[in-house]
Amino acid sequence: MVGIECAKDDWTRVCEYCPYEVESRIYGHIPGRGHQTFEWVAEELKPYIDTTYRTCPQREATAIAGYSMGGMMALYGIVKFNQVFSKAAVISPAIQPAMDYFRSDITGGVLNPDTRIFFSWGTNELHYNSGLENRIREVEWLAQQKGARTYLLRNEGGDHNEASWQHEVPHWMHFLWE
Repeated sequence: MVGIECAKDDWTRVCEYCPYEVESRIYGHIPGRGHQTFEWVAEELKPYIDTTYRTCPQREATAIAGYSMGGMMALYGIVKFNQVFSKAAVISPAIQPAMDYFRSDITGGVLNPDTRIFFSWGTNELHYNSGLENRIREVEWLAQQKGARTYLLRNEGGDHNEASWQHEVPHWMHFLWE
């Protein structure tokens, strides 16, 4: 496992992790540098890890996981870099401002039939993030139409924070690696 530290301030993190140029009701205009961030992950970081450490470098042994903006990046990575990643844990993804892009990218893209995607959200998130469950279910359905195997976890009482997400780790690790 490799953990990537994100920027400490919200604005920089959002710009680095959002792969599309979008308008957000919270952040306003987001220039979307996430594609460049993910190119770096797929084309520089992963090859460096694979040549420096004893890994199983093949696609079938390579997963990506993230929560919130990282969940958006995990979804983006499995869709746009499916030749590199076969598995993704998309946890409480902040996908609302980019839904039109995700619809287009999934519908127009190719997912290898062995692709596995774990999706989750906490029920307490729905109080301030209306539509999250429906967006996740739509993205899941689109991925299934492309042949991906998916799993949904509705975390009862879960919120949008690390304390909730830590309880999901066994679920997504089991699904992705079974």
